[in-house]
Amino acid sequence: ERPIFAAQEQHNHISMSEQPQAMSLALGEIADHVQQGLAVFDSAFELVMANARYRDMLDLPESMLHPGTPLLELALVLARRGVLGEGDPARLAQGRVQRLREGPAVTSAPLRHGGHVFEAHARRLRDGSLVVSLLNETARIT
Repeated sequence: ERPIFAAQEQHNHISMSEQPQAMSLALGEIADHVQQGLAVFDSAFELVMANARYRDMLDLPESMLHPGTPLLELALVLARRGVLGEGDPARLAQGRVQRLREGPAVTSAPLRHGGHVFEAHARRLRDGSLVVSLLNETARIT
C-alpha cells in the first residue's frame, strides 16, 4: 500500500510528493480541528486551503474559500467591511497584500470584526507562500 504522501527533507525544508490532492484533503480535515483560523496561500498569493474557523472568524462566504482565490480578493471584502481600517477599500486591500508580500517575513496585527478582536499572524515561507493564522483575543483584551 502506498502512503498518501511522502515527506522528504531537502536543504532544511520539507517537500511533499505523491497524491497531492489526497494530501490536501487530509490537511484540510486536520486544519478544521485546530482552534485557530488558518489559511495557506501559494507564492502567487492564491488560496491553497483555509479551515472552517478562518471562514467563520472573518465571516467569509464559503464560495470565496476555494483554491485559487486571490488574497487580494479576500482582503478587498474585509476592507469593504472596515476590518482593515478606514479609507478607500481598494487601497487598504492592496496595501495589506503588498506589506505581506514585501514586508517582514513574519507579521502580526490585530483585526476587529463582529465585536471580536483577532490577532492575525502571517509568515512568508522560503518558497514565497504565506501562512496566516487567526487567534481570537477578545476574552483576553476585554
